[in-house]
Amino acid sequence: MAASTGSVGVPLKKEATEDVVPQFTAISSQASDTVHDEELEVKRAMRAKRNRKIAAASHEHKMQYIKELERRVDVVCQEKAKMQVSQFRLVRQRLELEAKILDKMKELKREEIHKLSCQMQSA
Repeated sequence: MAASTGSVGVPLKKEATEDVVPQFTAISSQASDTVHDEELEVKRAMRAKRNRKIAAASHEHKMQYIKELERRVDVVCQEKAKMQVSQFRLVRQRLELEAKILDKMKELKREEIHKLSCQMQSA
């Protein structure tokens, strides 16, 4: 094999040329690994950013859902209070009507007794 010349025109020995090639290959391999590692790191960072964005959206959705549930609870509590007031009024009205009925029955009973006693006195 012919001897190669270096950058300054100095002939290189066969052994020197062979030593340079493996070193270049090793450097190239290291550079390739570094680029690969950087690509993986970029992908990890992008995935982490995407996951944070999704988590933030999920958290926001959850907060909106909770607010909606709290609003519904407030509405149901208000409706319950209104129904309780209405129920109280209806019970009071029923009691008032029952009291009027009892009073009317007592009045009718007195009138009947009075009528019967008048009939007995005239007989």
